[in-house]
Amino acid sequence: MNCLKEKRKSAQLSQTDLARQVGLNRHLIHLIENQKFQPAPSTCERIAETLNEEANNIFFLEYRHEV
Repeated sequence: MNCLKEKRKSAQLSQTDLARQVGLNRHLIHLIENQKFQPAPSTCERIAETLNEEANNIFFLEYRHEV
């Protein structure tokens, strides 16, 4: 899971703007925002750096607790 869309909008960037700054294509940003693609840790770091955030504040794992 991630909150990339919210962080991107807070930074007043379009998907295209973010993609250009990070070196990705817009469609990949769309897939990440919609939980259809999990980026590599290095990509998460580049995105976070571009948004002046910590990667952990944008990307997080969903844990399931089974009893």
